[in-house]
Amino acid sequence: MPKPTQTPANLPLDFYPTSRISEEYRVTRNTIHIHCRNGKLPKPTRYSHYYSGWPLSEIAPYLALYTKREVV
Repeated sequence: MPKPTQTPANLPLDFYPTSRISEEYRVTRNTIHIHCRNGKLPKPTRYSHYYSGWPLSEIAPYLALYTKREVV
């Protein structure tokens, strides 16, 4: 089943999805899910079947755990 290309209408403006964290920081999506399961990250909010993440205000303190990727 293909991933839908249209984002849900109820996403907040400061929405921070799991995929964005893995793109901007040196961490895989699987590690993010493991950290959520172990309590190192808060549980993400699911906006639809394919869209889950956090408001930036909620996830920002936890992003200090990860190192930013260097843009080449």
